[in-house]
Amino acid sequence: MCRVYNTSSGYFNGYRANRVCPSHKKRWKYIFEEWFKDSGYVYDETKLDFEFYDEQRHSRPDTVMEIYVPVKKLTE
Repeated sequence: MCRVYNTSSGYFNGYRANRVCPSHKKRWKYIFEEWFKDSGYVYDETKLDFEFYDEQRHSRPDTVMEIYVPVKKLTE
């Protein structure tokens, strides 16, 4: 699920997913090829995207990871 967060550093699209798996590339593909189409946002090339991994639970099957992509509203 994608959600846009308004932070002091700008807007970020946060995408939470279960574990890193072979479909990891598909998650990135979904964000850039599907989510952006109807989101009202574009990729903000002035900032860096990043992934967050919950290292405390890394070996557990319910581990989640998050992808954060900098975005800006289409009207900006």
